[in-house]
Amino acid sequence: MCRFWRLKRLAVVLFLCGLPVGGVEVMKWPVVEKPSNSPLQIEGLFAAEGRFLRGIELTITNQGSETIVLIWDECSLVLPNRESLKIIHTGVKYIEKEKPQASTPIPPKTFVKEAIWPIDHITWTSSGWIERPLEIRTGDKISLHLAWRDSKGKHYAFWTWEIPLLPKPPPPPEVWLSISGIVNFLVPDAPPVIPWLVLSWTNYNKEGGLIGYVGINVGLGVSFRTFLGKLTQTNNFSTYWGWGTVLFFLPYIEFGFIYQTGWLAIDAGLWWIYPRVGLVIEF
Repeated sequence: MCRFWRLKRLAVVLFLCGLPVGGVEVMKWPVVEKPSNSPLQIEGLFAAEGRFLRGIELTITNQGSETIVLIWDECSLVLPNRESLKIIHTGVKYIEKEKPQASTPIPPKTFVKEAIWPIDHITWTSSGWIERPLEIRTGDKISLHLAWRDSKGKHYAFWTWEIPLLPKPPPPPEVWLSISGIVNFLVPDAPPVIPWLVLSWTNYNKEGGLIGYVGINVGLGVSFRTFLGKLTQTNNFSTYWGWGTVLFFLPYIEFGFIYQTGWLAIDAGLWWIYPRVGLVIEF
């Protein structure tokens, strides 16, 4: 159950590289129901993409004075339609999801972090195990039914979260063709203007702003770019920085600005120390 943490780390790495991060947003949801006399405190992080829930991470804190043991085989996730689904948690192999799960002890004044998911939404495909998302809507409620044991016996309680306003999925990636020339003023045997072409795919944030692209270039390499300002329909100008390779592995860096209007953009800046100017065509 490490997929939840992979989602958080992957979003950061891909953003720095100018790669698509999709519309997944990890956020806390408001708790609207919890037991008043429980020694347990639970905070939930939820990874949502549009109207689909793709991951849940719980921080479970024992605020009591004795060790509490979580009984996972008796815990469940209750969906908005009141369907109760058995769950598995961090450390359980998918292939063993139907087997009894070991209990988790929590000593006093300590906490554990557990990624959970419904067993019925974990399936095997030809490409491996997948976690099928849960469909959700703003205003619906989702609950955790938790079972634990202490010196007084077994206990059961519900924690309920209300689904807030969900982020809209970003626009689909667009194809850009950048046609520009690099002005050569240092290499005597090279032409004064070197053509530079990049075929790329755009990356948008959840607000619909363009934040970068990834592509391939005419120099037999890859190109990444991150915009320092968000390009939208009302903000057509942005500076950027980028990096990439030529001849498969030789690195380069670039800086510049872009002005977009409709399906056409003007792109100018420095490729290393060489001036570069060109047009970008959007398909």
